[in-house]
Amino acid sequence: MKASCPICAATYPIPDDKVGDKGLPVKCRRCGAVFRVYNDDRDPTVQSGPTEPEESYKARKQKKTESADRMPSSREERKKKKFVKSTSIDDAPPTVKPLGDDDVLPEPEPEPEPEPEPEPEPEPEPESIPVKEELPVAEGEALGDEEDLAEGDIVADETIDRPPPETIVPRVGPDPPEIAAEQVLDEADFDDDFFKVKRFSFEGSTVKIAVAAGLLLVVVLIIFGIFKLVSESNQALDDAKQRHEQAAATYQEGRKKLDYIYKHQQGLRMLDAGTDESYAKAIESFDRALESKADYLPALAAKAETLALLAIEFDRDDGVETSCELADKALEQEAKAPEALRAKAACLLAQNKVDDADKMAHEALTAADGDDAADADANYLLALIFLKKRDEKKALFSLNTATRFNPLHFRALHLMADIYASRKAWKLAVEAEEKALKLIPGHAEARRRLELYQQRESGELRQTDLVPGMSAELGSELDKRKVADKLVARIRSAMRRGASHEALGLINELLKLGTHTGTAYMLKCQLLVTRGNYNAAVDACSSARNYTPDAYYFLGAAYEAMGNEAMKKTNYRAYLNARPNGSHAAEVRSILGMNQ
Repeated sequence: MKASCPICAATYPIPDDKVGDKGLPVKCRRCGAVFRVYNDDRDPTVQSGPTEPEESYKARKQKKTESADRMPSSREERKKKKFVKSTSIDDAPPTVKPLGDDDVLPEPEPEPEPEPEPEPEPEPEPESIPVKEELPVAEGEALGDEEDLAEGDIVADETIDRPPPETIVPRVGPDPPEIAAEQVLDEADFDDDFFKVKRFSFEGSTVKIAVAAGLLLVVVLIIFGIFKLVSESNQALDDAKQRHEQAAATYQEGRKKLDYIYKHQQGLRMLDAGTDESYAKAIESFDRALESKADYLPALAAKAETLALLAIEFDRDDGVETSCELADKALEQEAKAPEALRAKAACLLAQNKVDDADKMAHEALTAADGDDAADADANYLLALIFLKKRDEKKALFSLNTATRFNPLHFRALHLMADIYASRKAWKLAVEAEEKALKLIPGHAEARRRLELYQQRESGELRQTDLVPGMSAELGSELDKRKVADKLVARIRSAMRRGASHEALGLINELLKLGTHTGTAYMLKCQLLVTRGNYNAAVDACSSARNYTPDAYYFLGAAYEAMGNEAMKKTNYRAYLNARPNGSHAAEVRSILGMNQ
């Protein structure tokens, strides 16, 4: 709705929803009168009189109208208008420097106060109509303390026949110099000042943009640094993880290497005892080392040499073929390895290829130059070769060389004592056997031999020759044993050479002496099984089992060859019961399908 002031007839737009049933008090901006409007046909009622006379209001309005007429019609025309400037240098306006962020605006000079106009005589104010608190409040202008307007009244904006309000541009910086008299002071001046303020504001924005750009650059650098730090950290973590994995792999490899090296060294220590059982245990240890590393050359060569020594020293030729295969495999890996050459020499000696074995053993000695342990083992093998050639002198020389390189070589000392005893050098035999016993104090065979050599040296056991024409049965027990020992040595030699008929003849002579009956039956059992004469072997082995449980193994082998499964298992089980850790125990368990 539209409301008109009853005093000055000024018209104002009033929202309908602001006017309640009791009306709405409105203050006129033109004359200052307060009147109440209603939403029905009732006329507005005056609540307080005007605060400005009508003549003063009309004069002020006329002045604003004339100022608006002098202003250019458009912005472009205002820009084209120029000031009339003085030709004097002193009258030129000073240059205004834009203010920085740290500069302080100077205090503006106080403007002279205009002369006060005579105040009109106040008119008597009509009695104010009290306004109740429950009246609705419309949006409007806040009144000063001097204006007595009841609570809830609003000030309406004039919308009809009212010029635009004056625009006051805030001045920034020091006051400009005085303008020449000719200069026309109109609205264009304010526009020029406006553009100055804009330019200064633009420069301030540039500073802000620069600061924002700097902050953005700092943020980018910080982000880049964080990204680089994270990248370097990830790279460091990856490197650490890779080093950890390499260290773990190296540790596992080293642990595995220590495992098979330890098993190989353990086998070599077992080999030093020089018995068939110690040889068998050494082979088992070498097998465990090869399980960890199948191509470990020292273990391959050691197993090949041990199998060959079993055939040479204990007539166990069942592993000669395997020995030669392992020796060839070791030579394929390294043709000049001393242990591989020594294994091949032992294999050739087990095959009775003495000359080839001698040549290969000397090659092993040449390759082992500087390695005392390898030199000692090669000289021990040479001693066995010289004994095969029946050259005891060279054998003793090789054994002495072996003990010089390795004073802890038990087998060399033990064999040296045997050779001295065969040459009746009892003192030297006792010395050699005593040295061997210091290395392995619990060696039963070495202790028995030492006691025998000491008795021979002291004369407690005297050797007597057979009386001419006296039979062997009538000779002394010592002479019988001496003859029996020689026969046993000849039998073993014949068996190694493959002279089966000679060996059988010597076994029959040994049986006639009656001193080594168990040994004779055992050698006959072994020889007949090897020749394939199983029926005769069963008879000989059945007699031999009364003296040694080793005969059960050969009995089982004979029945296995004959196809008698029941007797085979019976004799094999008997062997395992008597020799659970014997040299053939692993083979028998494998045949019976038992766990190792």
